[in-house]
Amino acid sequence: MPTSDILHPPPPHISIGLYSEHGERDLYARIYRSLMKRGADTDTRIGIAPQSTGFAMVSDLGDFYQEINLPLDRISAIANGNDCDYRPIRTGIRLGKVNISLGYDWSTQNDDHAVSLVMHAGPLGIPDHLQSPRGRKQARRAGREFISLSRSVCDDVDPLYATAGVEVSTPTPHTLKDQTLDTGGFFLSNRLLKRSSTLKNLLAAHFPKENTDTWNTGVFFSSWGQLNATGSSMQITKEGADEIKALLIRSAKF
Repeated sequence: MPTSDILHPPPPHISIGLYSEHGERDLYARIYRSLMKRGADTDTRIGIAPQSTGFAMVSDLGDFYQEINLPLDRISAIANGNDCDYRPIRTGIRLGKVNISLGYDWSTQNDDHAVSLVMHAGPLGIPDHLQSPRGRKQARRAGREFISLSRSVCDDVDPLYATAGVEVSTPTPHTLKDQTLDTGGFFLSNRLLKRSSTLKNLLAAHFPKENTDTWNTGVFFSSWGQLNATGSSMQITKEGADEIKALLIRSAKF
């Protein structure tokens, strides 16, 4: 894969997007450091904008957005939020054989984004019912690797919440009100779950044990079997998802 493609992985995409109440710039830097701790390498090409520039969508930046090659020490400073001139918008990262584009999900407000790790979905991008037996094994292996990465980052960063899946965008607290909650895979922090026993009970009623996984900083729920250890897929009705979303919004005081 050409070096420049790391910033723009080929579709279909699989991603995990993390949201923090402590601000997007701090979150971006902490995710970058988590990946470096895991043994990742930074690419020499980065997408940047002036340090003082805010945006809702990356396209809003227009000519203020640039993709340029820089020395690795400068890119590290930018990604860590320590550069006087530039802020990171997209950073290319290699973790083993996986190329990751670290960027921002869509939002409607300046400086209020989820930060996402976007990768080529590979076998996870093929619908389950179209998978061959060999393809299913490859997808299961890819799913385990994706969840291992997702857990590692969430354990390090402790986001308020996160969502994971193929061609998904993680909503901000503001945009969640007008979106359907994607239950394929989502993480809720312990501090969020502690705010409402009603929410915890509702999640327990909808998600069996095989569709939940307790992580160090919260719980990961998955209705898509590729994102859990047992391979168990399940259906949640729109009414059920809406009920969970309403309690989530209330509990998080969005």
